[in-house]
Amino acid sequence: MRPHHRRRAPTAQLPDHSAAGSGSEDLAMSRIAIVGAGPAGGTLAVWLARAGLHPLLIDAERSAGGAGWRGREGDGLRRAIAQARLDYRPETEVIDIAADRRLTLLGPSGQAVTETADCIVLAPGATERPLPVPGWTLPGVLGLGALQRLLKQDGMRPAGPLALVGSGPLLRLAADQMIAAGVHLSGIVDAGRPADLRLLSGLARRPGALARGAVMEMRRRLAGVPLYHDFPVAVHGAERVESVELSDGRRLEASLVGLGFGLQSNTELARLAGLTLAWNDAWSAWLPERDEEFQSSREGIFVLGDGAGLGGLTLAEAEGICLAAGLIEKAAKPLPPGLAVARRRASRRLPSLRKAGQALAVWSQISPAALRAIPDATIICRCEGTSVGSVRNALADGYRSPAAVKLASRAGMGLCQGRTCEAGLRAIVEAAGLPPADFPPGTVRLPLRPVPASAFVRTEPDSPEQGHRSA
Repeated sequence: MRPHHRRRAPTAQLPDHSAAGSGSEDLAMSRIAIVGAGPAGGTLAVWLARAGLHPLLIDAERSAGGAGWRGREGDGLRRAIAQARLDYRPETEVIDIAADRRLTLLGPSGQAVTETADCIVLAPGATERPLPVPGWTLPGVLGLGALQRLLKQDGMRPAGPLALVGSGPLLRLAADQMIAAGVHLSGIVDAGRPADLRLLSGLARRPGALARGAVMEMRRRLAGVPLYHDFPVAVHGAERVESVELSDGRRLEASLVGLGFGLQSNTELARLAGLTLAWNDAWSAWLPERDEEFQSSREGIFVLGDGAGLGGLTLAEAEGICLAAGLIEKAAKPLPPGLAVARRRASRRLPSLRKAGQALAVWSQISPAALRAIPDATIICRCEGTSVGSVRNALADGYRSPAAVKLASRAGMGLCQGRTCEAGLRAIVEAAGLPPADFPPGTVRLPLRPVPASAFVRTEPDSPEQGHRSA
């Protein structure tokens, strides 16, 4: 007879793979979970491992380093993680954070598991800030980050002609990388704010960044790539991208368009964990509240790096160093060699690095006049097919809260939970004259990403002996 499995009825109970503390650590530090293996989370994990704390390091990517250290610049961090004594889980998503600091994870196996931690550190980094432009849903329009990933991680060079449209430092960095790779750029359309005293004074605190920017500008000019300070009227094409139209009627030939209006702090995990967010004027963003020791409004949950305010790679690494020293001391462990000196240096740099980050965030902002000029027919929510005009009509009808605008227009009610359209929705609201502090981020619900139902169902044999047997 053919062998078969005897299976128990499916159950939604998830296996808890949490490791018990060794007993040598302070009880509050027996299990530290770090979400994000970029400059902040990866640096923190390495120092904790050197102190013997054996942290759990969770990252959605297959390779550590985050978006900023995806290339060779992240090799040092990746080597350190590979050599450290820690529980490293690449290609693993956090899809829920419960009130008792229990994380639900979905890894490469496709099966959801839980991990309970005494301390959780969120280091989710930043995400691109997409804004709606007529034609941005055409095939051939990619985010700037996607273009960078194809080039740096996958070694794929766009054939061109490529037009880059957006604002802020990411636009210039992506352009420089494409020029260095020999990609044919038909033009760069910078819709951001022109340099002003606030931007220059902030960047003056980071002379290295100013110098790198000057070198990028020199390379652009030598390559003969035109730069336009404008907000694009539309991306045109029949079945895919063909050109980008500027406000004066000129068109840039393009078979690909890289679109990105700066970066925004990734606060999804913070909202999922129930942390308190507050409007921050310096960054012009809703950010998790935290104290000087990086602890959030919930005891035992910390937030690091760009997830708490855009500051860049150097700031993220510095915060990781400082928190590592604090957690090691809290666990009553001696600091590893070199950490005390590294913390002193990092602590001194934190204020200036934050000021520079705030200046760069301002650079990415788009003028309200340009946002008001976006046609009503432009799609803002891809999931629901909602137009910019639908959102404006909801505001005109008196809907003022995020939930009310969503219900009236259906923007942000699709599978992505507003991940793609929330930045555009907020921009349209601000351009209409509503104070951004009166329009908090939307609610994030379990699961954080769409997952198959099978991830929460576990089937197993009655016993090891009954796994395979003849009828």
